[in-house]
Amino acid sequence: MRKWPDRYEAVIRAHCRFDDIAREIDPDESLALLGVGSMELISMIVDLEETFVFQMPEELMTPEVFGTPGALWAALAAQLNL
Repeated sequence: MRKWPDRYEAVIRAHCRFDDIAREIDPDESLALLGVGSMELISMIVDLEETFVFQMPEELMTPEVFGTPGALWAALAAQLNL
């Protein structure tokens, strides 16, 4: 069960090449297995910054933060105090 807003999910789904729109995104599924490659990752960061009107801090640019949708949302929500 997801614990993030629709606008976050929309950004994630837009960059997942292997996403099946009919199923929920597992918060613990690897973004790489969802088809988020390096180019999609860069574009996803830009889209997240625009969607949530913030700048991704450099210290969050880690493989752990960008490993899964859940880890990324946890870092983003903490940054935005959500």
